Amino acid sequence: LPPAALRWLNRLSDWLFVAARWINAAWGVQETPWRPSRGGG
Repeated sequence: LPPAALRWLNRLSDWLFVAARWINAAWGVQETPWRPSRGGG
C-alpha cells in the first residue's frame, strides 16, 4: 500500500478506537482495563 493509504488507515483506526470508547462511556458500559502479563515477551 502507498504510504498515504497507510497513514489514512492509521488515522481511521485511531478514530474508531476513540469512537468506541466514547460510545461505551455514553452507554455506561464498563471497560476491562488491559494489564500486561509479567515476564515480558
